[in-house]
Amino acid sequence: MQDTIQLIKKEMPVAMVVTDRFVNEALEVAKNSGIPDPPIVIIEHPFATLNSEKLDNLVEKYFGAIVKILTGAQ
Repeated sequence: MQDTIQLIKKEMPVAMVVTDRFVNEALEVAKNSGIPDPPIVIIEHPFATLNSEKLDNLVEKYFGAIVKILTGAQ
């Protein structure tokens, strides 16, 4: 998380990918670090136990949102 914040401060294109279980904590850390509106993509929790097929589906679901953030597309 701190690496992401440092990259944002350096104006690097970054997408914070956070599970819905930890979104409040992530937003609080970002706010306390001077990033009140971080570029964030919220995914379902948990994902660590997903099988390959479900993980592929998760990637497909959020890939576009991540690319939009990283490229500045609207």
